[in-house]
Amino acid sequence: MSRRPGVPSSTSAACISITANRITISAERVAKTMNGQPRAYKIASVQATKELEQLFTDATQILENKLDNVMKIFKRRDANFYNGYIAAREVVDN
Repeated sequence: MSRRPGVPSSTSAACISITANRITISAERVAKTMNGQPRAYKIASVQATKELEQLFTDATQILENKLDNVMKIFKRRDANFYNGYIAAREVVDN
């Protein structure tokens, strides 16, 4: 049997500190993964993200097609209010 660099010549479980408890914990983690729980979480996360994208698109359309037009009434009546609205509508990317 050939030796690999960095691996002791005696590769027994005791030599590399593998205990029955660590094996049990690892087996439980594998079983949990095999049951699909992390995968289900990933799928739910992707679905929620897609839903958010659509909701942001819908909200933007409402703002641009309806509320922005209504706010134009205030452009001359209350310029301070209108300018505040326009400033608040700017997307700030931190």
